[in-house]
Amino acid sequence: MYGGTAFSVEPCQLGRGNEEALESGAWWFYAHLGFAPRAADALALVAREGGRIARTLGHRSSQPTLKRVARRHLFFDLESAAEKRLSRASSAGYPLSSGRFHRSRKPQAQPIPTTRGAGPLGRWCAQFASQSAGGA
Repeated sequence: MYGGTAFSVEPCQLGRGNEEALESGAWWFYAHLGFAPRAADALALVAREGGRIARTLGHRSSQPTLKRVARRHLFFDLESAAEKRLSRASSAGYPLSSGRFHRSRKPQAQPIPTTRGAGPLGRWCAQFASQSAGGA
């Protein structure tokens, strides 16, 4: 509405001084939407925690870990997100032509994965897709 392209989430919404946000895992909710910290210490902590999540099915971040990541703002940049989507679309066989996406008629050597860039959200999407396909 006002032309904003960057957004941030205040630490209090993520769990700083807010037990309800910590209990609900609000930090991960925003991270799954594409919000990310910019501070080096928060990025390092999130990378370590992401490794734990990848190794252990059903892993939930501890309250102390959530409190530590909730000390910093999370940011989302629409322009950066759009560039990433365009890059993924182009590499998946959707070249830009006349300002629109057109599917390449050339057959793909491999099926296009629906969860590019694994990570917690990618795994969740894959689980959801397999459950939906199986009628579960």
